[in-house]
Formats: sequence, structure tokens, C-alpha cells
Amino acid sequence: MNVMSDDAGRFVALIDWGDAGWGDPALELAELPVEAWRLALDGYEAAGGELGDHPESLMLWQRIDRALLHLAEATPRAARYDELVRLAAAPPPRWRPWIVG
Repeated sequence: MNVMSDDAGRFVALIDWGDAGWGDPALELAELPVEAWRLALDGYEAAGGELGDHPESLMLWQRIDRALLHLAEATPRAARYDELVRLAAAPPPRWRPWIVG
């Protein structure tokens, strides 16, 4: 979310380094809408980025953790949960067994 692009969609700059640090890129990719995960993973790897073993499972864990956190709030935000429900129906099929519908 902290990437600037020009009108043609080309990368221009990375902004907001306030929380910058070393970490697993899959945790950052998990913040994207679930429908974009496959595209993001493919693009990251095509650009030479290296992800650990089973990044999808780490991304899913991150999303479940955030969804539960938000559902426990005084005013629950169901958007994270709704995305998990959409993930159950989204490709690739190997993600479907991880979701209990």
C-alpha cells in the first residue's frame, strides 16, 4: 500500500518507511486482497524475490490472525472475515482445504 506508481502503472517510489524492517515478504503480501495473492506471489517470484517454504500457509495464518483480532473488537470489522470466505472459493484449489466453510 506504500508504493507510488505513474499513470502507466510503473513503479515510481516506495514511501512511508516508518515501520520498515526485516521480515518475511509473505507477511506483507498477506495484506493484499485475497483475490490478488496468486498474482502477487507469481509476480514476486518472477521478479527474483525469494519466499520461504509454503508462503501461502503463512499468508493464510496472518489473515486468520487479523480476522480474529478484528472480530474480537467492540465494533467488529467483518471485512477480514469476509475475505477469508472469498478465499475458500478463490483459485488455486489447493487453498480450499485450509478453509472450513
